[in-house]
Amino acid sequence: MSLMQRSEKFSIASIIAIPIDQNHVFVEASSIENVQAACDGLHYISGAGAITRLSLEESIGILRVKPMFTPQDQSWIRIARPTLYRGDLVFVSDVCGDQTLSVIFLPRIGDIRLVKRSSASSLTGKSKRISQPAQALFDPHVVKAVHGEKSVTVRGQVFMYKGWAFKHGFVSQSFPLSHFFPNAAIPTIAELNQFQSHPEITLCDVGLAYLQRIVPDDNIKVVAGQLKGLVGRALQCEADSVVIEYLPVGDTHPHTVTLKPRDVHKRFSVGDLVQVIFGQHTGIIRWVTGEVEMVSGEDKGNPEVIKDRETFAGLSIYDDKNSQSVRLF
Repeated sequence: MSLMQRSEKFSIASIIAIPIDQNHVFVEASSIENVQAACDGLHYISGAGAITRLSLEESIGILRVKPMFTPQDQSWIRIARPTLYRGDLVFVSDVCGDQTLSVIFLPRIGDIRLVKRSSASSLTGKSKRISQPAQALFDPHVVKAVHGEKSVTVRGQVFMYKGWAFKHGFVSQSFPLSHFFPNAAIPTIAELNQFQSHPEITLCDVGLAYLQRIVPDDNIKVVAGQLKGLVGRALQCEADSVVIEYLPVGDTHPHTVTLKPRDVHKRFSVGDLVQVIFGQHTGIIRWVTGEVEMVSGEDKGNPEVIKDRETFAGLSIYDDKNSQSVRLF
C-alpha cells in the first residue's frame, strides 16, 4: 500500500512532491506521529532522520513557485545526468527551443565498475566503487586501441562513439534541459583553463566567466539593468545574489543594493597590480595602465579581439619586456 492510499486512515491532509527535489516527499498532517505511522513499512522511507518536521516558514517556502531557470547561449552550467558526469562544467553553445541545450564538455571515457577487493588487502570480501574516469580530450586512436577499431566512426569532423558526438576532443551533444542543474555555474580557474583549447569557445567566453567570479571585497561594476555603470564593493556573495556597497553622488553615507551575479563584473583600476592567468603571457605580473571596453559578438570596432584568441578586450597591462601593452581580461 502506498503513502497516498494510507492518507485517509492516518489523517494526512496533503502529500506534495516537487519535480526538482526527487529525494523528498512533503506531507501535511496534524501530528508527526501520524506521519510516522503512515510511513511505517514503506521501503523508500526508512532510516534515522528520514522524517523531519518543518517550520511554518519552511513549509510556506515549499509551496512558493520558483522562477524557471533558462540558460543563455555562451553560458556556463553544470550537468546533473548522466551520473558519470554529475557536477561537471559544460559550455552552452546553443539553446534549442525551451527544453534542449547543445553543450560542450570534457569526456570521461570509461565505466564505473564494481571490483572485488583482493584477500591480501581486505578480509571482508566487500565490493568498492572505483572513482569516475578522469576528464581527458577524446583521442579516437586510443579509444580504438582499447575498444576496437569499429568502436569509433567518423561523420565529417565529428567522431561518434557509443552514440555520442566528439568534436575537437570534447563532447558535442544535445541534452534535455532536465539533465542540468537549474542554476548558472561559477567555473573555477582550473576548469576554465581546460576549455581554452576548443576553437569554438573564445577567450572572451572564458574571460567573462572569470570576471563573474565575485568574492567579498572585490571592486565591481554593474554591467546590466537600471543601475548599469554603478561601481562599488562586494559585501556578500551568494549563488544567486551579490550585495553591493556604493556611495551615491553627494552622499557621505554608503548605501547597499542586491543584484544578480550576471549583472556585475570585477572592476580593475589603473594602478592595480595583477597577474596574467590565461594566454601566452600567463604568469607575468604587471601594473594596470588603462581600461578598455569589453567587446563581444562580431566586429565592434576591434576585429583583433575576434580573430586573436590571445587577445581579450578588458585590461591593458604594460609589459616591460617589449615596452608594449598586453591585453587580457
